[in-house]
Amino acid sequence: ISLTVSDNIKEFIDFDESLFKINPDEEKTITIKISVKEDANPNLYLGKIKVTIDGIEKEILTAIEIDSKTSLFDVKVEIQTEDTYAMPGEMLNFNVLLYNLGSSRKVDVFIEYSIPDEYGNSYILEKETVAVETQASLIKRLKIPEDIPEGKHLIYTRITYGQQVASAS
Repeated sequence: ISLTVSDNIKEFIDFDESLFKINPDEEKTITIKISVKEDANPNLYLGKIKVTIDGIEKEILTAIEIDSKTSLFDVKVEIQTEDTYAMPGEMLNFNVLLYNLGSSRKVDVFIEYSIPDEYGNSYILEKETVAVETQASLIKRLKIPEDIPEGKHLIYTRITYGQQVASAS
């Protein structure tokens, strides 16, 4: 059995073993260590962990989300249950919850909604500025771009306030 990681997330992931054998009816635990350098750029990093067994390959889409070291905001994205699958050209309904953790006054935050893929492409759905005092709840209905390739994707919401970044996917 072989474990490999795509280049775009390789700097964050390490295995205690990446090449090993197991017999039928045998189990083996492999530890995956995810580490982020202190100066890492706040962003969403998508890639794949590839598992190869006897020439058969399976890929696991892997997301590593890095926020600013100190962030005054937290964000949560909830896709409505009936909308977990959406095709290109269809509408995607989701809720965004913003929490102001640092300031007791109303501040404007910049929000970007996108659909990234594991190849580094990002399909921007919408950008907006929202005033948040303690918390805000947004109901979003955005169209999936017609030109997005079919496959497994996620919605990425990135909040920027000054130099600080918070995100959710």
